[in-house]
Amino acid sequence: NILKIGQIKTSPPYQSQRVMHNNAGK
Repeated sequence: NILKIGQIKTSPPYQSQRVMHNNAGK
């Protein structure tokens, strides 16, 4: 659910992917 919200918040899809990768790394 949190991921979905973040994706909706960020208009560009590439940004959402970057955030996902960052979270995974952390």
